[in-house]
Amino acid sequence: MFNAHAATDITGFRILSHAQNLAKQQRKEMSFVIHSLPVLTKMTTVSKACGNMFSLMHGTCPETSGALPIRLPREQAARFCAEIMSPKYGKGHQARIIGIVKKGNHTARIIDKPQIIEVAPQVATQNLKPTSGATF
Repeated sequence: MFNAHAATDITGFRILSHAQNLAKQQRKEMSFVIHSLPVLTKMTTVSKACGNMFSLMHGTCPETSGALPIRLPREQAARFCAEIMSPKYGKGHQARIIGIVKKGNHTARIIDKPQIIEVAPQVATQNLKPTSGATF
């Protein structure tokens, strides 16, 4: 339906590393250029307060996202995002275009001053009822 060419999850493994690994696996000569950097809410402030010691803006910090990058044809990307965020799939689903694919040598990079997209952590909620005598 959307002609996806590749996908990988990022959970805990830094957005740039996953983009580089994904780029290396492509058959065609291409590179990813990331222009928007999804980061967990308030992590930009924390990073600045710590003297940028975590390399957040370079995409080498685990707080960059926790997303599922999907390589789609340019003409399909916006439609895919709209579909994922539609009420059809329930509330809370997010999708964003964070970069482009260019002809290149199987690499990935983040531009010098990427747009920061603060992403609220998605927390699974359950109706937990502790049993008698349970400790937490």
